[in-house]
Amino acid sequence: MIRIEDLTVDLAEFILKDVNLEIKRGEYFVVLGPTGSGKSVLLETIAGLYQAKQKNGHNYYSYYS
Repeated sequence: MIRIEDLTVDLAEFILKDVNLEIKRGEYFVVLGPTGSGKSVLLETIAGLYQAKQKNGHNYYSYYS
């Protein structure tokens, strides 16, 4: 399972704010949206290419096998 709570990523030219997502083991999902809506930034943040902003030391992602 992947769980994301209140994810915020600030790239100066683009900001994702307060994103929540839960994907349960065995589920499929699709990220849809118009150009510039943050799909790639979300996936690249999950992959570790971008650093999420910290809120009160909160860990934004949880990965369970």
